[in-house]
Amino acid sequence: MMLLALVSMTITAVAQDEEETLPGNKHSVMTNSFWANWEVQLAGTTRGGALALGKWFTPGIGLRTKLNIGQMNKYGGQDKRDKYLSLNEQVMLNVTNMVIGYNERRIWNVIPYFGGGLFRDMSLNKNGIQWSYGLLNTFRINKRFTANLEAGCNRWDARTMGLSDSKFKNQWTVEVGLTYKLGRCKWDLAPDMESINALTQSEVDALNAQVNDLLEENARLQEQLDSKNAEQEQ
Repeated sequence: MMLLALVSMTITAVAQDEEETLPGNKHSVMTNSFWANWEVQLAGTTRGGALALGKWFTPGIGLRTKLNIGQMNKYGGQDKRDKYLSLNEQVMLNVTNMVIGYNERRIWNVIPYFGGGLFRDMSLNKNGIQWSYGLLNTFRINKRFTANLEAGCNRWDARTMGLSDSKFKNQWTVEVGLTYKLGRCKWDLAPDMESINALTQSEVDALNAQVNDLLEENARLQEQLDSKNAEQEQ
């Protein structure tokens, strides 16, 4: 009975230890609910600001809706900068997570993005379309906050701004800001089955060795007990 109790305790301890140290695959994560991995971004430039709401569907792929307001570059001999407002839907690709694998505590992530949407020249009271692309760099501050450094390009329909010398104009921007992560903001790594199988086999071997040691110890104790019983009978 003592042997069975010891074996049972050993198996339970090994199982608990395996549960706590279960290896994960950094290139594969468990699916989160739709309401997880949302974030709000606030950024500024020398001539405007931006507010964005984003959602990550995997550690590598996300979408954000971004609102910009500010002043345009001067084009075609303009003597002033037109005020504008734009709303874009953008695809974000976290290439750091895609290439190196997901790490919740990573300091720096590189995220190219591209998209399109609508803009309004508020000085001319005209609407138009635009395309956008750029590179977002995020720097982890803590679990909830990251600092952002973003370089991007907005490609405007120049005809909407009353310009006839070119169909499109490019406006380059550099933004500095913060991201706040809403609700559940991490991903659980999917189990690495190859590592688990290798780990399980090594633990089974270790458990068998412990059981054999216990059996040998039980046999030795039984032999001592039989010897003492024989002496008492004499």
